[in-house]
Amino acid sequence: MGTESDPLNSNSGIHLYGRSTASGRLMPVVLLAVAVGMQVMFVLFAAGAPIWLVLPALLATLFSVMAPFLRHLNLSLETDGVQVDMRPMFRLGNWPATKSFRLLWNEIGHYEIGSDMNRALAEKRFLIIQARKGNKRIRITENENDREAFTRFSKALETRIGNWNTVHGASPEGQAEQGSTFRPIRKKPGFYTRFFGKTLSLFFLFLTTAVGTLMITEGLGSGGSWFRLLFILVPGTAYMVYRSFIKNDP
Repeated sequence: MGTESDPLNSNSGIHLYGRSTASGRLMPVVLLAVAVGMQVMFVLFAAGAPIWLVLPALLATLFSVMAPFLRHLNLSLETDGVQVDMRPMFRLGNWPATKSFRLLWNEIGHYEIGSDMNRALAEKRFLIIQARKGNKRIRITENENDREAFTRFSKALETRIGNWNTVHGASPEGQAEQGSTFRPIRKKPGFYTRFFGKTLSLFFLFLTTAVGTLMITEGLGSGGSWFRLLFILVPGTAYMVYRSFIKNDP
């Protein structure tokens, strides 16, 4: 551990507030909520319930399933690692409990800074910190009302990780010296810039081109098919290609 004049102690005490899930993984929670919601809809439709009852029941089910997993998140950049404080967004008595832990620098395997498109079709950056062992994972999305806080924290985090790697003989980017036993913290590339993301983008580009060509040359497709092609498939494919081959991740 360094002294107060060492680079490892720079940028300490910087905070980032946001929202997350207890596991740091949103998709499994969403899929679980949707699966339960579909079952509720099936039962209600089978019972002959009117649509005005089914839709509120679906929304209530989605909220009820997701609520126990949602957390307010506070990250603090400390000298020896990242302090994580999780507070439930919704509580029933004392459950679920508030949880706090610290990820030390030597416990962190990799981190990722990327961006996704939200429901308002605006890109929001996210930060993922993954432990080297176990299932500790942090995922926090920038608050659109305080984007400067996300920028300040993520840059400070990268500086601290770069200093940690350098002090132990690795490059700031996470490349260890040949023969070294030190395992540096790596910056993981975003989904769209990895091999699978690029391959998926090319697949959808081929699919969109093929479907569009058949619809034009063979006169196939109804009005609904044209709507899905022009307003769903084409924009979605264009976004994936843009993210994979044109835009650089944060």
